[in-house]
Amino acid sequence: MLNDDAVVDYLLKDQSVFNLDIVSEMTNLSKEEIRKDILERIKTYPVNDYTKKYAQFLFWERSCKWLLHGEDRNRYYFWNAAPFYSLPLVNYAMQIPDDQKKNKNLYRKVMTMLSKEVVKIEDNNFNAPLDTLEYRLKLNLYDFFSLFPRLRGYLLSMIRGETNYNYDINIARVLQIQTKKIDRFDNILSIKKLKEISKVYYIMNLYTLIW
Repeated sequence: MLNDDAVVDYLLKDQSVFNLDIVSEMTNLSKEEIRKDILERIKTYPVNDYTKKYAQFLFWERSCKWLLHGEDRNRYYFWNAAPFYSLPLVNYAMQIPDDQKKNKNLYRKVMTMLSKEVVKIEDNNFNAPLDTLEYRLKLNLYDFFSLFPRLRGYLLSMIRGETNYNYDINIARVLQIQTKKIDRFDNILSIKKLKEISKVYYIMNLYTLIW
């Protein structure tokens, strides 16, 4: 990535749950406004390397503003510890050179040290245990397809079984109820539109919109 605009282009391909046209329609914001907002955000990161700006986005925007919110929702009032977000651990991990983290080598070593039994459990992302050759091969393929994020997302969804080819009226009804709670969404997401979305996107996309 050669500049901030290239980072924005990649983020829109790599991190979008819905394509930009759908997001623009749902939010009543133009595509240019959405791009500008992302661009202004990544310009605030205290790094000059554009690859590191992408990493900063993954940590501050994806992890802190999305994944942690998901953990709060998933715990259903029961305590659910996330040790890898411990501030001392994060600060320490940020000081470790990137080449030691490549291909999840450091992650695999740490997990093995914590529990040799845990690394033998099948990883949900790749349907293979962390300490197997199958996992490493799938991880290498995943990294290769990072050059083609949309294709990578499609293949990963196929592996996870997340594709949703059948229209589900129950999902459509829930989406309609949820969107009616927000004035600016009124008349934007009709049942017809929900039907179209449920056929084109994956289950995870629909859940993201519901919650």
